[in-house]
Amino acid sequence: MLRLGSAIIALAAVTAAQPSFKSGTELVTVPIAVTNVTRDKLITGGLTAADFRVFEDGVPQEIALFTQDRRPTSLCIVVDASGSMASARRHDFGVAALQHTVRGLEKGDEVAIVRFAEKITTVMPWTREPDERKLSWRLDPGAGSMVNSSITDAVKAALAVIDQAHNPRKAILIISDGFENASATPVSRVVKTREQSEALVYAFGVAGPAERAPGGAYLTNVLPAIVGDSGGVYWSVASLSDAAAAGLTLLHEFKYQYTLAYTPSKPLDGTYRRIKVEIAVPDLLVRHRGGYLALPSGQAP
Repeated sequence: MLRLGSAIIALAAVTAAQPSFKSGTELVTVPIAVTNVTRDKLITGGLTAADFRVFEDGVPQEIALFTQDRRPTSLCIVVDASGSMASARRHDFGVAALQHTVRGLEKGDEVAIVRFAEKITTVMPWTREPDERKLSWRLDPGAGSMVNSSITDAVKAALAVIDQAHNPRKAILIISDGFENASATPVSRVVKTREQSEALVYAFGVAGPAERAPGGAYLTNVLPAIVGDSGGVYWSVASLSDAAAAGLTLLHEFKYQYTLAYTPSKPLDGTYRRIKVEIAVPDLLVRHRGGYLALPSGQAP
């Protein structure tokens, strides 16, 4: 977890190896972010295909495409309206992060917003011209209460929304304190569903790793587990300056991600396959999806 301050392009991976996505064609596309060894700076240029090696289930693959052209992005944002977001100005920080992110999207990008507390609502379907009035949200009654937070159900809903996205690069951003106790979907199941999606998952966490719930029990922040090996990043947002930095950092990543693609040496057979990308340049690290569901063309997951 990384607390963002003045380092606008600071990046921190929850893990270095990442999640899965399905492929209905023979060309497997892998978005990759390259950072320095401390993961606090994004490397924005100077690399070629010769600097990378890609493996599928441990078998070397031939790179067929390598580019750093910015691809239009579909971003589904999941916002937390549960009562606990009223604590310690979490809602203020979350709204600021949402506004900085959406206002910085480029022409051709599209955005959708899913709101959750006890219930889940798509408050903004896919649009390329977001309504400024919807770049905030009200909290459900019961400020400070933990009893109506259904975050994993909301992420599951966002994964369904992302299936209707129109752009080649897809991402989910969760803005929440991460405290969950009302979902029907366990974290393990939503992670499994996420592994079959093309979307990278990012999170702006507006609370620490654990917090005491009413009754004395501790609730754990589930956001790092949901982000997991998806290829995205978890950032800690604890101030308005953190919110601005988090939004700008995410936009910076969208702009400077590399795209690597290869044709698998083994025919597509519906199995899940692990991907590993290595970089030959010293003191640099690669973050990417951890695998994909190798579906033949036209076959649904």
